[in-house]
Amino acid sequence: MMLFQRNTEYVRNFLVSTSSGQNNPIAYGPGSIINGSLMITLDDKPLSAHSIRVIFKCEEQDNARNTTTIFSIESVIWGKPGADPQELSNGSHMFLFAIRLPQVNYPPSMHDSPFGHRISYTLQGVFDTTGTTHVTATVPIIYLPLVTCSPNTLNETSKKTQVFEKEDKKIEVTAELIKPAYCPGDLCTVKMTTNNKSDTKISSIQVLLAAVATTLPPTDSVSAPYQHKQHTLLTESFYVSIAKQAQNHQDIFTFTIPSNIVPTFTNKLGKYIDIAYEVIIVMGSASNTGSWFSGYVSNEISLPITIATVPPAYPIGFTVHENTETELPTFIPNIESPLPSPVHYPADRAYSF
Repeated sequence: MMLFQRNTEYVRNFLVSTSSGQNNPIAYGPGSIINGSLMITLDDKPLSAHSIRVIFKCEEQDNARNTTTIFSIESVIWGKPGADPQELSNGSHMFLFAIRLPQVNYPPSMHDSPFGHRISYTLQGVFDTTGTTHVTATVPIIYLPLVTCSPNTLNETSKKTQVFEKEDKKIEVTAELIKPAYCPGDLCTVKMTTNNKSDTKISSIQVLLAAVATTLPPTDSVSAPYQHKQHTLLTESFYVSIAKQAQNHQDIFTFTIPSNIVPTFTNKLGKYIDIAYEVIIVMGSASNTGSWFSGYVSNEISLPITIATVPPAYPIGFTVHENTETELPTFIPNIESPLPSPVHYPADRAYSF
């Protein structure tokens, strides 16, 4: 619930509330219904006004602070814009509204992104009085796309074998994720098998979780280059002892996926921003032979990882189809009886880096 600023000398309270509170935020997604109410309290006398509206908007701001409106819809919950003014009586008035989100994936809410991008979903109340339009502050809505990690996906692994070679010496490393998809807060497990056909002892491993953002070119400028940016979100260091000439040496590393991470997102419209993730394994040798990796070969292995919003055991009763420009959220008419606003997946914190 949020209290808005005082708009006129006659308006004492003007507030909007949803089923999502500051202490218990709800993440909405494809197929969800946002239930809300708008309350306005007038002081001692009635007020002549045209309408009261609710606006639901999604905007993207890039790193140059250019703002693009992804969608903006509104509903008149009292009165009629452009018609003769009506009298809104003094006292308190409550208006209910409900918004149905389509079963398509919009980009996730993104606040304080290290890439400079912001994607915000907001509700706003508008009070059109005679000769004046009063606009309230905005109420943020958390939105997450439906990113699944199905049982079929779990049977696959993100696995890579890489050979580090210098002169006639080789170090062969096979790294794999036990699961290719994880939800925020999950424990991620990395398995590494090393065949060290060199005279270098490997003494340390760093495991990094990195986000990779791809800014797609505008649809009217297909020749514009893609922009790729990488940002390290997490770094864990592990001490190991992989001896010279060691064969089939195995190590297990674990780290926790941050609970406030934005899910993997690939848009289908050629707009907005793509977010992908990878686990990077960095190998280090003992200090007296530390130059083995320097200057000649890479000492990194990168494994793609999917950050999902739905655990594998959580049932999903529908499928999300491709997003199109015409599939927009809709206000449910008053003649309908909207259902409560369910959270289709338990991911209520993954809205910022």
